[in-house]
Amino acid sequence: MRFYHKTISGLLCLLAAASVSWAEGSEPAPTPAHQADQLENQAVELIDNDRMTEGLKLMKKAIDIDPAPMRHMNYGSILFGNGVADYKDGRQEQASATLKQAQDELNQAINGFDPKQEGAFLGQAYFLLGEISLNAFSDKTQAKTFYRKALSYYDNEGAKAALAKLQ
Repeated sequence: MRFYHKTISGLLCLLAAASVSWAEGSEPAPTPAHQADQLENQAVELIDNDRMTEGLKLMKKAIDIDPAPMRHMNYGSILFGNGVADYKDGRQEQASATLKQAQDELNQAINGFDPKQEGAFLGQAYFLLGEISLNAFSDKTQAKTFYRKALSYYDNEGAKAALAKLQ
């Protein structure tokens, strides 16, 4: 399955930058977050090597261990890309199911992010929800709401352009 490598790679870079740095020469404690980070890294490697199903299972396992908002965001973003690919390949039923799952993951991310410190992530999650609402479910009203919400967190060019088309 195809998905948008650049989107998830960018999000994972942000996650890595936000992770706890360990002092040089010391071993990190095997915390649930650390274990989940390792699983998530393995998942991305599998996905990048066209082993999507295995990678998605590891992403879900990482979330089960440590349900951090960014993990939900990453998983939701991958599902978004897969849903788009399914639509383009004519698999509408599969696409709808995948995009509903992406919505669930993105909403879980939104519920966990701190608006004062993670506004850019919130904006991106709302933008993706707008894209799903508009393009997959033809709900222009809901899409506008999501795009406006995205713009309330940061100047998201995609949300601005989509909202302008809907006005």
